[in-house]
Amino acid sequence: MSDSNVFNLEFNNSFYDSISKEKMNVDEYYEIPPVPFQRFTEGRAKSPKVKKSLSSLRPEHLDVQLAELTEDSEYFGTHYQKNSVFIINGNTRKYFWQNNMTDMTPSFVFVTRYKFKTMEEMRKSYDTFDSMDAVERNQEKVFGYFVRVHNFEPKCSKLQKGEIVCGLNFASTIFDSSMFNQPNIKPENLAPQIGVFIEEIKAFDKICKNPKSWDQALFSAAILSFKLYGTKNERLLECLDQIDRRAMNTMVAERDGATHIVDEWVKNSRFPNKTTTWNKPGGLRETVSFAVYWINRHVENKKRQQLASNWKTTLDTLFVEYYKTKNFPNNMNNIFNIV
Repeated sequence: MSDSNVFNLEFNNSFYDSISKEKMNVDEYYEIPPVPFQRFTEGRAKSPKVKKSLSSLRPEHLDVQLAELTEDSEYFGTHYQKNSVFIINGNTRKYFWQNNMTDMTPSFVFVTRYKFKTMEEMRKSYDTFDSMDAVERNQEKVFGYFVRVHNFEPKCSKLQKGEIVCGLNFASTIFDSSMFNQPNIKPENLAPQIGVFIEEIKAFDKICKNPKSWDQALFSAAILSFKLYGTKNERLLECLDQIDRRAMNTMVAERDGATHIVDEWVKNSRFPNKTTTWNKPGGLRETVSFAVYWINRHVENKKRQQLASNWKTTLDTLFVEYYKTKNFPNNMNNIFNIV
């Protein structure tokens, strides 16, 4: 037998061993958890489009997919044991059936079981089932990473809905441009970006009482500032609370940083058209720099009448100093050992 035939035989055996078919009782299926990166199932179930699709049981709904781990694997600090099994496709259907949201509930499902050596391989497979082209899909994934990977269930509806993707993506680029430097959101970056900022996001959740006060730019500025000054800095917490409440003191010429920010976000004087683009007028590079500049002034208790001429370089300047003082590696590959 030639070497190429031996290779093909080994490949075929390995390839076909990684997939199997079976019939499973639905009660057994109910016991299987979703993949850790599953998006916000409960929120998705409220979608009119999803309700219309799943409210009536159809034969094709019985076709579900499971993922089985063949070796121990770690995923962003969480250890998953060999032989762990997750639902990779069919979580929303399971939610509908368990909550009597369909006209009929099946007694069994037809399972395709895929086997993976690592959780990262499983995540890549999951993305093939779940199209990630739309921002809305990325937003739904955020909640899954919070709850299932980081054991964090946010109270702020902005975080619950995952309405932070653009701001998180920009903040990640500022923090580590060697790994994240893509204006177009890449689904595979969501998990590491959340991992980078999870403690800052938790801190944001505590001060976010009025979600409508926070657009993508202000959210990005908030988590970057938490990274710079720490999540317990009293002056920073005071500043962000003031922004959250839209509170300001415009009766004096020299104002605190939070007042300058709130005044701009109420009046839209400097940036009449705030967008989530990066480099256009009113885009994130300008608005986040503006906000972080004034947050810095607030933290240092330096009131000013107007912006300094170098405000646009605020992010670069502050993070150069950050890495000097923290002696922190500016490379997330080293931190998370991401392949």
